[in-house]
Amino acid sequence: MEAGGQNENFSEYLTSLDEATTVTVEEVSDIAEQVDLFLMLGRHEVAISMLLSRIGEENESDPRLWFKLLDIYHSRGDRASFEKLANDIRVRFNVALPTWEDRTLQAEGRHGLEHFPHLLEKISDFWGTSSGLEYLQSLIKDNRSGGRAGFNEDAFREVMFLISLLEQKAGQ
Repeated sequence: MEAGGQNENFSEYLTSLDEATTVTVEEVSDIAEQVDLFLMLGRHEVAISMLLSRIGEENESDPRLWFKLLDIYHSRGDRASFEKLANDIRVRFNVALPTWEDRTLQAEGRHGLEHFPHLLEKISDFWGTSSGLEYLQSLIKDNRSGGRAGFNEDAFREVMFLISLLEQKAGQ
């Protein structure tokens, strides 16, 4: 990477999207939401490819996309890619990032929907239907008179995100 952020070569980050992995998600308004959706659906490689492509094509890309990719690398245990990208972020955005070890300590308490494979299967089965919206809405309500432990905040936020997507689609 050259000083000043000019003429960076991001080809090392890029992987092409083929027809089988290219998906148009009409109800999602921006790349960050699309990436979140693919992550929730377990399509990590698609999410990574989307981020790498966007980072490589934008002159002044949104730092949130870089941080999202950094989080994905960490969650997948890809330390080499994490450390390379973290260094590029430090140079480009002048920010001090936590190390791999610090990020691991921060992430220990996080558990999104990926830790509920039975729910992900049901969500996939019902996705895009009125039954799917009803199912997601039932997940955020305590229908066991306090007998549920409840979702952690990350999983709850992901359910709320999916509800908003289906509500947007229903409102079109």
